[in-house]
Amino acid sequence: MVGELEDHVAWAVQGLPRIYALRYILNLSLGVIKVGQAESPGPARSERAELRVEVEVEDPFDLDLTLSPSFASSMYVKLGRGEWLKVAGRLAGLKVRQVGRHLIEVSWSGETDKEALGEVVAYEVGAWRGPF
Repeated sequence: MVGELEDHVAWAVQGLPRIYALRYILNLSLGVIKVGQAESPGPARSERAELRVEVEVEDPFDLDLTLSPSFASSMYVKLGRGEWLKVAGRLAGLKVRQVGRHLIEVSWSGETDKEALGEVVAYEVGAWRGPF
């Protein structure tokens, strides 16, 4: 069990800035997230089919301006302009990217259906409601 946990942590935090790696490890140790909530570490990870979903958003929409001040942003790491990676919670490993003024692209390598994935992302990134 300990070896499996060490492998999972090493896999989950690879390439992340130290502060986000520490946040992930803390959430894991506090039981906020569990090893089974993210994809399994090791070779099986690359064998999963990647699921891609496109979420249409109303204009004007800016993923960075919408996600940054939200409570959900604590589960995400900003990779670049309009690109975020979920590092904690359910669907950890999810990538969200704004590809145009009206489109959010989501990629996930886990088990879920497209409709549920699109709905969760719309709520977490603030695309569930149009601009004020």
